[in-house]
Amino acid sequence: MANELNFYVLKTIELQGVEKLYCLHGNWSSIIHIAHFSQTNLSILKERIHYIIKQLLKKHPRLRSRIRVIRSFDSQTNNEKHLLDLFDYDEELFSRTDILQNFYSFYSGQENWMKIAENLSNENPYNKELTYIFPLFHFKLIFNENSPENSHLILLTNHSISDGQSGYIILHDYLTLATQNECVEWEINRNLSPNLIDLTEKPYTFLYPILSKLCNIVYSCQMKYLDNKLPTKSILINSNQPNDKRYPYIQPMRTHFLFTSCSNDHYEHLRSICHKQNLTLHGPLFACLILTIQYLFFPKFKRDILMNFDISIDYNMRNRLLLNNYSLKEIVGFYIGVNSIDLSDISVNMNFWSLANYCSKETNKKLSDGEVSFNTHIFSNIINDDKNDFFHLMGKSSDGCLSEMNYSNLGKYPYDITQYKNVNLDGIHLINNSSIYYSSTIIYLTCVKQIDISLAHRFEHHDKAREFLYLYKNLIELSIDFHMNTTIQDIFDLLNKTTY
Repeated sequence: MANELNFYVLKTIELQGVEKLYCLHGNWSSIIHIAHFSQTNLSILKERIHYIIKQLLKKHPRLRSRIRVIRSFDSQTNNEKHLLDLFDYDEELFSRTDILQNFYSFYSGQENWMKIAENLSNENPYNKELTYIFPLFHFKLIFNENSPENSHLILLTNHSISDGQSGYIILHDYLTLATQNECVEWEINRNLSPNLIDLTEKPYTFLYPILSKLCNIVYSCQMKYLDNKLPTKSILINSNQPNDKRYPYIQPMRTHFLFTSCSNDHYEHLRSICHKQNLTLHGPLFACLILTIQYLFFPKFKRDILMNFDISIDYNMRNRLLLNNYSLKEIVGFYIGVNSIDLSDISVNMNFWSLANYCSKETNKKLSDGEVSFNTHIFSNIINDDKNDFFHLMGKSSDGCLSEMNYSNLGKYPYDITQYKNVNLDGIHLINNSSIYYSSTIIYLTCVKQIDISLAHRFEHHDKAREFLYLYKNLIELSIDFHMNTTIQDIFDLLNKTTY
């Protein structure tokens, strides 16, 4: 559709690094925010939908963009150039109902919102030739016939141009526009912010070329001998066409979703404990994740230390980037760096709150010493390599798995929800998936009134994924009663006696 209409391209930038990975070789990555409402008149959320979409298109340039892919295949390479075309705001075009309907839809029925979110995320957003993606965002408002007092607003965005914090911004703008007294026209923003890699400082300047080559070798070796510890199984999205020639290395795979929540009481109690210990919530939440993995997947032998397990952590880089006159606080874009921490020296005799402190300090240390920025550039080099050696290797040795687990604690919703008149926002679940190059298990945490937990997974057995998620939730709830001398071994012993 984006090729057929007379959109004027105001600016084009080439995607690099992770933004490029999310649409490389036919890959797509969708990020989903599911906002939950209770005792809310649905008409408030839908009656101004055209006005709302138009204002969002004015304010956020990446929402009126298109991903365009140019390919030049030969016998040696599978080269692709990935472009982001920013369309100018055209009042006539963006006032047409047939155009605006690309950005929203309504659903009234009995299908579960969880299933709807999963199906949306696994739906191929490309055109038939895999040469462009448009639109890059879509709202789906769900009205459940079985519980008419509850409704859900799903925001689907393409992960190449958006992250978790961007979704918060978009949802806040939507609810503000839907509930304000007057329909105020917003100004048109024509400033397209750069890619993450262009904003990220390159550390270890003089040693970088040498370190970069070494890391390329290390990453390739790790991929060649990848030993997955989680019981996963890949399922083709299109099982009727298992050898689709449009995908040069790996076929798109399906991701499943699960959701749960801890109560507001548990959240407030845990936050109070962290405040007294001068500790962020990330510490105990990440510690509980580590212990869940250890207990569930490495339970069959006695040990004095924890088994090492690679968990990639998402870092919100918005306040740590080279701004170059860009204020990123309220700008939609991709601003996430990724890194891991080492777990191999943790004794089972360590007390839980020491583990929580360790998790918090190590996570911050990776950021302060430049390791996150360094890895962002290294990984970008690998992705941008025209020879595609890394992806040739992945096509032979794996089904596209880049890491076993990705963890992101997006944190508290940063806006005052009482300003949304006659709208009761209860919570927001956030999750994402990638169809080709992916993390096999993804945990996202968010908070409006309570801790909402989301799991994207490719577990071989759905029941095992469900067991994992609910054990993690229950361990978070149990943590508010852990004393300062409660050890990791004490917790394992407690879990052995607990039905969850």
